[in-house]
Amino acid sequence: MDQLIQIRVAVKSDAHHIADFYMQLNDTNKAKFAPHDFKADYLSDQILENSSYIAVIAENTTTKELIGYAVTQLWIFDYDIERWATYEIRIDNENKKFACIAPAVSLKYQYAGVGTKLVQSTIRILKEKLYEDVLLWGGVKCQNVPAVQFYLKNGFKLIGHFEYQGGNYDMHLKID
Repeated sequence: MDQLIQIRVAVKSDAHHIADFYMQLNDTNKAKFAPHDFKADYLSDQILENSSYIAVIAENTTTKELIGYAVTQLWIFDYDIERWATYEIRIDNENKKFACIAPAVSLKYQYAGVGTKLVQSTIRILKEKLYEDVLLWGGVKCQNVPAVQFYLKNGFKLIGHFEYQGGNYDMHLKID
């Protein structure tokens, strides 16, 4: 399947493809990828044209179908900074060392290495920008065992637990 997948940085014209991808998820899967609620205008104006974000997409090169994305925020929300401080991890947005990632992969392409390629591509970009740490944007739902296993397989460490619309794990990856 490798020959069918292209990973690249998203551009403004990809906004409607990402929004369509998200809208085609069923409610159960949207909940797994929450808090995303991507609309094309929001993606275009607030994410893809904003230097505070990196968006990487995966496409099937034969069908041109979007099969996954990873949106990375190059800063951390204040409420997340407070929560991470309880784990004795000090985050200062001024230092530009912490980013948070939120990947999503089509069910049809899960377990095919697409998510790993999205995360690895994003990590390479972050490393070039001298970022040192990656957090999961909004954590990962505790009951989403395949996602937790995916992150562990990709080098993330389980750091803590918090409650928000159910149990969630905070996970961290040190960029080497």
